[in-house]
Amino acid sequence: MVLTPFEAGEAAGIFNLLLVDETHRLNQRANQPSGVLNNKFSDITIELFGADDYSKTQLLDTEQSIRPADLPLELLSALIAETRASERHF
Repeated sequence: MVLTPFEAGEAAGIFNLLLVDETHRLNQRANQPSGVLNNKFSDITIELFGADDYSKTQLLDTEQSIRPADLPLELLSALIAETRASERHF
């Protein structure tokens, strides 16, 4: 399957493995290209985590960060450290 980040977030099933290409296009909560996507960001976060938590983001490769909505380096570094510590970093 080839999905957008929003389609993956709205998918009914659970993924055992999710490969992400073009990670530099993933982002954090910010003004999306359309109003519908702004609502989807909130709806998906509530569905996945039970509340509209602004700390939840899409993942990003910091080496390709170019937009204000891109994830901060500190956040991504912490996520990478966490996945390495739990032996889930590939």
